[in-house]
Amino acid sequence: MATQAIAGKFSTVEINSDIPPLGPSPSGWTQMAEVTDIGQIQLSRILINVTYHDPDIWPNRILGAANPSDINLELNFVHEQYDALNKIWDDEVPRWFRVLLRPTWNMQVGQKYWQIVMQALIAEVSLTAALEDRVMANISLAARGKIEYSEIEFA
Repeated sequence: MATQAIAGKFSTVEINSDIPPLGPSPSGWTQMAEVTDIGQIQLSRILINVTYHDPDIWPNRILGAANPSDINLELNFVHEQYDALNKIWDDEVPRWFRVLLRPTWNMQVGQKYWQIVMQALIAEVSLTAALEDRVMANISLAARGKIEYSEIEFA
């Protein structure tokens, strides 16, 4: 059923009140929605061909800029959180997003979990009719800059 969270995972996506280019402030995070599925996060680099134009030479390439893929999230919004999606869609500016990947809702002090932090634009939104007290949405985040993964400790 689409309104269920990932089995064994308790993930949320948060948005920071700070607008880039400043880094996200630690106290500026607000929960936006429950994450029910995360698409593949693919990182690649642009390869620049620097081959001398002699047909007997093998291609020579150097690494160019990193090229992150769009990140697709399937989300559950409770009605109070739905306004957050409307606001950032209407703002049309990049925002800081954080996806928290917790092993359980009942986190203990000192327990570790993962976070993904990125500056991104919302590239696409697909809404599904409200079920029970939730609105389901698929959003595509177009990352701008580095996508950071880190392990953090629950405080």
